[in-house]
Amino acid sequence: MANQAPVTLAREDGPKQAKRFNFTKRQLEALRPGNRQTWVYDEKAAGLALVVTPAGHKSFYWCARLKGRFRRVKIGPFPSVTIENARKQAQRLAGQKAEGRNPADEQQDQRRRQAHIN
Repeated sequence: MANQAPVTLAREDGPKQAKRFNFTKRQLEALRPGNRQTWVYDEKAAGLALVVTPAGHKSFYWCARLKGRFRRVKIGPFPSVTIENARKQAQRLAGQKAEGRNPADEQQDQRRRQAHIN
């Protein structure tokens, strides 16, 4: 992964290089909120990201391109979800993608089923 070209994100003020590093608890705790959402990506687990909102909330997501569309699946809030658990979830979701399944659609379907039960 270290040999891959840096990911760039299109922004109003021009492209910006995405931050990609090996997640550690200390580094994620040190991330501070800015004026807009900040996305950082893990070098160990493909597609694992953490978003820091302007309010200071931090959540893990798995990000991937599925059928030509960029999709995100929320894994859970940091630090309630540990880095190791987030990595395991990201690997599980990547495995579903490799099997031809769409984890984002499956998560949405599950939420709809739960809404009908409640």
